[in-house]
Amino acid sequence: MPDNNWNNILGKIRNELSDLAKYVDNAKKGIENLESTVKVSTEKFPEATKHLSAVTGDLESAANNIISILEGLLEEKERAHKLFGKLAAYADHLPAASRAGFIALASDLDSINSKSKANLMDIFSSLSFHDLSGQKLKKVMSAIADVEKKVAELAKTFGFVEGQAVNKETAKGKDAASNQDTVDMILKQMRGKSTT
Repeated sequence: MPDNNWNNILGKIRNELSDLAKYVDNAKKGIENLESTVKVSTEKFPEATKHLSAVTGDLESAANNIISILEGLLEEKERAHKLFGKLAAYADHLPAASRAGFIALASDLDSINSKSKANLMDIFSSLSFHDLSGQKLKKVMSAIADVEKKVAELAKTFGFVEGQAVNKETAKGKDAASNQDTVDMILKQMRGKSTT
């Protein structure tokens, strides 16, 4: 085979190897970036889940406390309404001159009581937000758990251990060095043929 053909072949091989080296270098940089992303993710996702869980618990606790208070107030409003009814009946025993004023006063107090009761019922109804918020937060926590699981799988796939990349060449030890020696020897032989 003429030297010119060997030079063309070696030139093509060098170009291919150069392209392959660039590709491997870019892949290595991508994996290094991925490593830092995986490390941050494995630290931040559990923290976010923990905070969301705390918020969900706090919301539920506060809503339950508010509901208990409202239930007690509504019972008191119902009791006050019954007492205003008794006061109106009591007015029948008052002198005629005082009766009209007393009934008007009891009626006004009962009206205020009824309005307060209606407002408490509106607050009670508005508290349904806590159920919806809790459901949404649980969906977010579930989504974060799914992402966390996928990141862990990705870390395992790429050989990340506790946030560190496993150095495949170090793990292979002498095999990696002998493989590199073999590649170097082949390239040296190819260069030697190209000069002859």
